[in-house]
Amino acid sequence: MNHDELKFGLITLLFPCVYFGLAAFYSLFDIYVLGNYEPKDGQWGSFQFSLGILGFMTLLASASYWISLDCLKKPPQRLPRQRLASITVLSALLSWVVLLTFVIIQPYMAPILFNLLFLAASVCLFPALIGAWLVKVHQRWYAAHPPTQQ
Repeated sequence: MNHDELKFGLITLLFPCVYFGLAAFYSLFDIYVLGNYEPKDGQWGSFQFSLGILGFMTLLASASYWISLDCLKKPPQRLPRQRLASITVLSALLSWVVLLTFVIIQPYMAPILFNLLFLAASVCLFPALIGAWLVKVHQRWYAAHPPTQQ
């Protein structure tokens, strides 16, 4: 394993950290501030259960993000570290926004099958699409605007 692959591996670890961090913060806010918890488990038990579910969701979202980056024709390892890190963090933020949007509109959706399909798409499909889309946008923009040499 060369030095660039190691850097790429460390940068892609940003995705699960940001994704799970946002999820844990939202769960903490929802349970302790808004009071949405199961009374028989209490706040701490509900928070632990929520973190377990969110950890599994983070694992699925991270796997789909890494698979989408691996399937690109031009490997993202060739991107500069700062740009790849910003793409990774932005992808995690946008993926969490999609999931949070689903959580907000979910009570207004009627069929349970539609809810489950949309939840699966927001956890697995959207992180992959957002990550691949951001890398492709970056590659196209820098192909159209080559850096100037001094």
